[in-house]
Amino acid sequence: MNHKKPLNPRSLNPSNPAAPDPSIPALSVPHITVGIMDRQDEITGQFEGTYWIEGFGPFSEGFSAKIADKSIVFFDALHNKIVQSQTVRSIAGKDSYFRVANVTIGIDFHWERKEEQAFQGNLILMLRDNGTMAVINEIDIEDYLESVISSEMNNAAPSEFLKAHAILSRSWLLSALEQKKA
Repeated sequence: MNHKKPLNPRSLNPSNPAAPDPSIPALSVPHITVGIMDRQDEITGQFEGTYWIEGFGPFSEGFSAKIADKSIVFFDALHNKIVQSQTVRSIAGKDSYFRVANVTIGIDFHWERKEEQAFQGNLILMLRDNGTMAVINEIDIEDYLESVISSEMNNAAPSEFLKAHAILSRSWLLSALEQKKA
């Protein structure tokens, strides 16, 4: 996956650049949520750059999370408990991205495997009714489209082909989002 610097279109608090400033309205760039993993008992990962963890504050290091007492417990790299909740939301600071270990790629294809994957945007861990967690990436659609196109296309392809792929992908995504609203 090609990783450009995240755009993070929301307004930031200048005294703490990782924290959203609620007094400044955010730009209206559409965001989507994309499932990374589901039905997990435990995950590990790494924040590259600063993230703002709701209920804790700024954080930028390795992490793990596991299910305990009908909630998600989020730990730092030294296994100190950072926060415990049914939803753990980590908001990306400027130029930040995160990595998650053991993400299954190529599901139901002959090349299916687990590997570390990197993602722009926010990380959300959500407790499921069955006592497991879902790992979710919240990202603005332009960053999402860039990552999809770069993962599906060879950058040596003719530029007009890449442009056509971008237009088709954006149209398909926006249509799917509209149908979801209906």
